[in-house]
Amino acid sequence: EGQPAVTVSDAGGNPVAVAVLVSVTAYQDAAPHPLDGSPVFTANGVASFTDLAISLVGAGYTLSFSLTDTCCGAAPTAASAPFRVAPRGSARLTEIDPPGAARGGEAFGT
Repeated sequence: EGQPAVTVSDAGGNPVAVAVLVSVTAYQDAAPHPLDGSPVFTANGVASFTDLAISLVGAGYTLSFSLTDTCCGAAPTAASAPFRVAPRGSARLTEIDPPGAARGGEAFGT
């Protein structure tokens, strides 16, 4: 439902004070999967994503976050817990009143 946020910490566990670019990749059952969205810079150590989207319904998705900037030594990664993408609530068509008898080539009666 909500967009993810990732905290980037230094070796002491403190949020980094510099802006660091964080990228995200989606996987479904360990295979790369298309993901809409953009990398973001941290603010006070937190990268708050606002435009990530997966367009296909399914289960077994994970997000892998990585530092694009090597400001903090080795570029670590972090992965989300598995999650599923549910169908968006959409309109449904239901038959209300079936049409009456009709003949081929003629409009249904009202």
